[in-house]
Amino acid sequence: MLKIEDVKKIYKSNDKKIKGYFIEFNDGRKIHLTKRRTIIALLILIKYGEGTEADLAKGSSKIPEIKKTLSGKIPDEYIQDFYGDAN
Repeated sequence: MLKIEDVKKIYKSNDKKIKGYFIEFNDGRKIHLTKRRTIIALLILIKYGEGTEADLAKGSSKIPEIKKTLSGKIPDEYIQDFYGDAN
């Protein structure tokens, strides 16, 4: 089972053939994401087992919790403090 505490690092791909971002875990597993906005949505799913747009909205406590857990493992600009409508 994936756990947010097991994230080793989150980074942008340097390979021109593979665009996007990777979430790398301590055991070597990697998840490839093409859009930066999807990083936080997936991290919420991993940590809480479910997620809604409300979890990404202003006032949600989930984003600050995840940012604190991943401090030093992800560039600050990869996760905003809150997100508007996904559309």
